[in-house]
Amino acid sequence: MPVKYCCYGCCKSDSRYPERMEGVYFIAFPKPKTQLEKCLTWIRACGRPHRQFSVKNVTKNTYICSKHFKNAIGPTSDYPDPIPFDSSVFRKARKARKRLLQEVESDEDNSHASESTVETETGTGTQTEEQWVSPMDMLATSTDLHILRGE
Repeated sequence: MPVKYCCYGCCKSDSRYPERMEGVYFIAFPKPKTQLEKCLTWIRACGRPHRQFSVKNVTKNTYICSKHFKNAIGPTSDYPDPIPFDSSVFRKARKARKRLLQEVESDEDNSHASESTVETETGTGTQTEEQWVSPMDMLATSTDLHILRGE
């Protein structure tokens, strides 16, 4: 029996760890050759960059767990596709690092080091609530679609 793991976003569902899998089951990913549109919809819902996960990566051993569907029960006739991944949930703001700075003061008779903590800013960048798709991902996805429709 192959090991099953979820390909959705940052999900850690893995069949090797049954303690994480209580009430959760795996659904086979739609195959590109038979259900291309559904496969592309599911890939977009997974929210991973094209270089990590695309049509070329979908095999018979590609799964998504039931957690990512409406009511966490897997695909239904009303909700056949996974809920789109929200990457903003997993991007936590970084706190400014505190660096230890040693100031060395020397006296004529005695030299000693005193330590003080100085707050310094580290690069944090701008965070938004929107899911950003790079132009390269869009181009790669449209190229995959064009190639698969041509075959």
